[in-house]
Amino acid sequence: MKPILRGFGFKRSLWRSERIFGYLLLVPAIALYTLLVVSPIAKTIILSLHRWNGFDPVKTYVGLSNFIEAFSSIRLARAYWNNVVWSVLSVIPIVLGLILAVLLYQKRLIGRTFLRVCYFLPFTLSRVITGIIWRWIYHPTWGALNIALSWLGLEHLTRAWLGDPSTVLVALVTVGSWTYFGFCMVIFLSALQSIPVEIYEAAKIDGATNVQQFFYITIPQLRNQITMLIILTTIWSFKVFDLVLVMTRGTPYGRSEVMGFLVYVQAFQLQRVGHASATSILLAITIIIGSSIFLRLREKD
Repeated sequence: MKPILRGFGFKRSLWRSERIFGYLLLVPAIALYTLLVVSPIAKTIILSLHRWNGFDPVKTYVGLSNFIEAFSSIRLARAYWNNVVWSVLSVIPIVLGLILAVLLYQKRLIGRTFLRVCYFLPFTLSRVITGIIWRWIYHPTWGALNIALSWLGLEHLTRAWLGDPSTVLVALVTVGSWTYFGFCMVIFLSALQSIPVEIYEAAKIDGATNVQQFFYITIPQLRNQITMLIILTTIWSFKVFDLVLVMTRGTPYGRSEVMGFLVYVQAFQLQRVGHASATSILLAITIIIGSSIFLRLREKD
């Protein structure tokens, strides 16, 4: 009996030593995550409770006054609404990426590899470079868009796209969609390869058309990827900053101002770091709540 107990004790001690060794291997990753993620979040929360201009050594504790002021700010409400509109329109790159993925998945299409590379290239460009290029395209005098409309005899449609309050937000969303549709296409292309061919063959035998196969087979099989991309594009739409900074800087009349750009203005131009921290926390809470609600509705469905 004793040798059995001794063997059991040896195995138990070995299991404990391996478990401790496993925890020790996690220490560098946990330390790095704490340094780069947890610590900045904690400092942002602390700053949101203070009034500070970013330079003085002393920070004045003001409690929740920064949050109260943020909730009563008309400028913040307008920027928040612009982000909501942007997030709703962010479905455009998902739809476009899905259609292109289905078309480029056809093996009989000539040059599909070249087309895949071309469509994915916008995602690899720097957002700053993208903003500069599209600012030239939207230029009211010598921009490519207005010139093309004039050549087509549509001079009545030409305008200052980034200077018109009714078109500036749509123009920016178009640039954002142009940037991300290639990424959505690649995700869908990889997912299409995992769908069994037998499903489509059985549908063809039953007389299903290509359109019916798309809506009743392809889309249901890609639901997980669609959910992931909706969450990602929503998060990107609320985090957008660089395109607005390069192309419009929130003009005209704040019609293109978003929360990310507003945080930049509050922190680095108005030197209200506490108020900017409170705004960024509200932005993070909005993203978390929105993503959680969407996932809950998705799971219930």
